[in-house]
Amino acid sequence: MKIYIADDYWESSSLIKEGISRCDNGTYDFRIARNGKEILDIIHEEGNPDLLILDLVMPTMNGFDVLRVFNSDKVKYNFSTVIVTTLTEQSKIQQAYELGASDVIIKPFFLEGFTIRIGKVINDLIAKKEIKKTVSMLTNNIHNLQYESLVHLCAVVEAKDGLTGEHIERVGEISFRIAQIIGLKDEMCEKIRLASKLHDIGKVVIPDSILFKPGKLTTEEFDVVKTHTTKGAEIIKTTSNVFLSMAKDIILYHHEYFNGNGYPFGYSGKDIPLSAQITAVADVFDALTHNRVYKNAWNKEQAIEYVSQQRETQFNPEVVDAFLSLQKGE
Repeated sequence: MKIYIADDYWESSSLIKEGISRCDNGTYDFRIARNGKEILDIIHEEGNPDLLILDLVMPTMNGFDVLRVFNSDKVKYNFSTVIVTTLTEQSKIQQAYELGASDVIIKPFFLEGFTIRIGKVINDLIAKKEIKKTVSMLTNNIHNLQYESLVHLCAVVEAKDGLTGEHIERVGEISFRIAQIIGLKDEMCEKIRLASKLHDIGKVVIPDSILFKPGKLTTEEFDVVKTHTTKGAEIIKTTSNVFLSMAKDIILYHHEYFNGNGYPFGYSGKDIPLSAQITAVADVFDALTHNRVYKNAWNKEQAIEYVSQQRETQFNPEVVDAFLSLQKGE
């Protein structure tokens, strides 16, 4: 646990450190400052502590000024601060609490009493950390279950077309490898691999009579098919999860064209998320090279040539170049 101490008296800092060290709550990493400016410098250089012990009366910059800095940006300075001070005026103590102090301990104090009191503060911090960890784990489990359910929905749609989920797996793998060649970080490549599998989830709401029509679609029918992008995004809905947000982008924008002639919004160039532009190439290539109810499969060379011809029109040139590099490497 990182604990910073800001006190202009060495004896006081040493006593505080000794009192905390007596708490049987794990190991502690201490940093000591002599005034408010020093403690802010330490925080800016080494990051936030888990707990700050702060004196109020210090030279250069006092504890109240430090608390005001913390109070100006509670998101940035998100940690607990305990005041240890010789000030006894009720108005000063109240001011410290109003500026965000978690507790106020008056000096001088008995070491044993200080250890008990600060130990309770540390125990509370440990408990809060465990709660946050548990909530995070449960949230991740929920997102994993949600993702698995969404992939299953996509597979159900494909199964109706006799594809048994193979298309979404191939799109995921091709998207992953394109992202690698472009030079995206490993974590981002993996997210694209997983998120791209959901690209056509909106087709679950498209009538089968249209979705699996053997012949050419009418203009009205194609307009219905186009809604699978917006309908799919509605299935994901608003989420704070970064992975599902990427999936929503892919679902919504993978039929946008680099030149602005796609749908549903007619976005172009960099206005289209890169994850969606990568998925677009993978989706079209795989669709071209496999049988569908409305067409026979093209051979691989024909499909590669089509993707190459659509460079800077339907597809992002950087993504096309990465795709062509992938094909040459196989």
